Amino acid sequence: MDMPSIVGVEAARVQDRFRTIHTGAAMDLATVAELDLRRLRQFVAVAEELHFTRAAERLHLSQPALSARIRELEERLGVRLLERTSRSVALTDAGALLLERARPLLLDAEATLAAVRGAGGIAVPLRVGLMGTAGAVLFPPIRERLLAERPGLQIEVRVLQGAAGLLRGEVDVALCRLDPDLDGEVTAGLRIVVLDREPRVLALASGHRLADRGSLTMADLVDEAFLTQPEAANPAWRDRWLAEQRRHGLPGRIAAEVGDAEELLALVSSGAGVCLVPRTAATHHARPGIAYVPVRDAEPTVTSVAWHERAETALVRAFVAAARAATAGRAA
Repeated sequence: MDMPSIVGVEAARVQDRFRTIHTGAAMDLATVAELDLRRLRQFVAVAEELHFTRAAERLHLSQPALSARIRELEERLGVRLLERTSRSVALTDAGALLLERARPLLLDAEATLAAVRGAGGIAVPLRVGLMGTAGAVLFPPIRERLLAERPGLQIEVRVLQGAAGLLRGEVDVALCRLDPDLDGEVTAGLRIVVLDREPRVLALASGHRLADRGSLTMADLVDEAFLTQPEAANPAWRDRWLAEQRRHGLPGRIAAEVGDAEELLALVSSGAGVCLVPRTAATHHARPGIAYVPVRDAEPTVTSVAWHERAETALVRAFVAAARAATAGRAA
């Protein structure tokens, strides 16, 4: 839900957030109070995508309409936020500062609305993000436990490709593969609780020379080309993957980058490459043409529950408690 504007005491707080947008001068209170959160969301989408067409698709707007609204925001603030050419979009210094400060402001607004509505007796849905098999496997028992405690709760489920949706406030809480010890660069501002640690297995075509082995080591994979998720989706994950390959003397050969699970499985089945996946994938994605073989010395993967520290609500806390209870003892 969008708030039309920020007024009163909130305006004073927001003014402090946006002080010294450019040339060290503070924006006047009236300008800050008129900052429309809808406009800020639109700016954040463009700033994160650095591409008007992709941002417009994300916002369900036409590209010309989005461009016009960003120009209106720049005129209202009196600064240029984006440098545009026919081929690229880049943030100015003022735009980078606005992006940095708009994100927590938007999260605060969402959390405030949810808290006020909840206090007023209005049913507020809990938006849960699921990332891959992490969500598909653990979500059902967590949902069952949560609904037993809160029978009238509405739960909206969204599939996420990475942490960006959680950081943007598109969901309230997520089941994911983020590791608080290893993913520091992408998890700033998030609170993460590890629920489970599980071994990884190698997904490979059933006719592959290694498919009939009872188990493997990383050294057995030295000649293999791997299917991986796109680097842009999670740079920290790619860095960890390459580091693990180097530790075991593997060249880190990539056959293809794949963002969709079904496409990944189709490529594995065709023999285009192999992929290290969580053990639960062997059950969740079991199908003809694909074998799953344990890799004894591969690093385990984690399943976590994550939420933004600025958007912690009673519903989020209830979900986290249900997740802990449903997976008690699994992360040891």
